[in-house]
Amino acid sequence: MPFNNNIMLNQIFTLLIVLFFANCKPSQNRETKKETKETNNKNTESVTLTDSSIYSLVASFYSRGEGIDFKVANEYKTFLLNYKTSNELALEHDIISWGREGETDFCIRFNNLSEKDKRLFLEKSQEILKKTDRVNIKENASCRKKRTN
Repeated sequence: MPFNNNIMLNQIFTLLIVLFFANCKPSQNRETKKETKETNNKNTESVTLTDSSIYSLVASFYSRGEGIDFKVANEYKTFLLNYKTSNELALEHDIISWGREGETDFCIRFNNLSEKDKRLFLEKSQEILKKTDRVNIKENASCRKKRTN
C-alpha cells in the first residue's frame, strides 16, 4: 500500500505543477496586448476627432474622492448662462453630469462667435477655472455621452 500512496502523491503534485504553469502567461503576450489596446485607443480618438461632436471648449470638473469644486462649477455655470443673455449670442453648450460625486462637463461650441468674442470668452473662462485644481480644460475635444441611469 505505501507504494500506491507515493504514486498518488506524485500524480497530484504533477497535476498541481501543470495547472500552475498552464495559468501563467508570458510577459511578452501581455505587453503585446497592451500595445494593441493603446493603438486601438489612438485609432478611436482619431475617428472621434473628425466627428461633428467636437466642441471648442470642454471644461471637465472631476473629483478625487471628495466631490468636485461645487463653488467654482456653479460660478462657471452662472457665467456661461449670463454670457449668453448679456451678449445676446447663441452660445451652443451642453452640461453633462457623469459621476457620482458631481462630476460634470461643460461642453461649449464657438460657432457664432467672432475671434474677439472667442478670445474674451476664453480669458474669462480661464479666470474662473484657474480657481480650482479639479478641472481639466480641453480645446477642440469631444464631449462624453450623457449618462443614462
